[in-house]
Order: sequence, then C-alpha cells, then structure tokens
Amino acid sequence: STTSDEDGGMASFELRLTSEPLADVVVTLESSDITEGTLGQSTVTFTPLDWNGIHRVEVTGQDDDVADGDQPYELRFVSVTSTDASYDGMVLAPIALTNIDNDSAGIEVNVVDNTSDEAGATAEVQVRLTSEPLAGVTIDISSSDLGEGTLSTAQLVFTTRSEERRVGK
Repeated sequence: STTSDEDGGMASFELRLTSEPLADVVVTLESSDITEGTLGQSTVTFTPLDWNGIHRVEVTGQDDDVADGDQPYELRFVSVTSTDASYDGMVLAPIALTNIDNDSAGIEVNVVDNTSDEAGATAEVQVRLTSEPLAGVTIDISSSDLGEGTLSTAQLVFTTRSEERRVGK
C-alpha cells in the first residue's frame, strides 16, 4: 500500500534481492517528511545466507492536528552499500506515498455555565478550533443585550499554538 494515515495507518513494502550477493548488502532508508510518515527501521540488511528472503518495511502515518488535506511524501533509498561490487552504490527510485488527513477545520462551542446574575456571577463559554490553523484565526463576538451581560473580550484570537479561549460575563 502506498498510503498511510493520521490515525497511525501504515504503508508497507517488501524488499528482496534478485540474486545472491557475495557479501552483506545494507539498504538505508528515510522518509522525506517525518511529520507525515516515520519508518520502523532505517536500514535493511541482506546476507549471503538470507538473500532470497523478503524484508518488510513499514511507514507509519503521523498526525499533525492540521486540516491540510492528504499530503504527499516519499520513502527514499538513501544508499545501498556492500563489498559486493554488483550491489554497492546501486540507486533505487523513491516510492511516492500519501498520508491521509483525519482533521477538518471547524469551531466548537461549549457552554460551561449559561447563567449570570446581577451579583456578579459570570456565564462561561469555551470556544475551540477542531484543528490547528495554518494562520491566525479571529472570531468577533458580541452580547445580544449589553444591559444584561457584557463580554470579557470582543474578539477571540487563535494562533497556530493555541486552540482554546474562554469568555465570560
């Protein structure tokens, strides 16, 4: 499979040699973007004794909490090294992968306490973004009746580092 997902789903591949090597063959791997997918191992070693066996490589999708859509990245073969000249320095093309996004942009409002009074008790509402924004988000808010209740702020400002703000009386 060439897809991973932000719920920890894995893309997996099988590697094997096409002929018996004269010495160990070490294949070094990397993800082109570890914020999208990480490898369970960075090297695979074939020996003259197990050369025809299959080595499985798994790439685990990473969750970034950002509604950024499905993201492309690659499984890269950094190097192939061996004292067997037939394998040493072999170049393998990268494998294109996609990490499936599980986030969606949205705003959640949670009423913690909806009662205020003239003695100073405050109502409280929590406002939360459902995913980390790629840029700042500003929400203008107002009271429907300033004679009955005023707000602690007229704007909620979310940055890429904060997702929750509280507003009261």
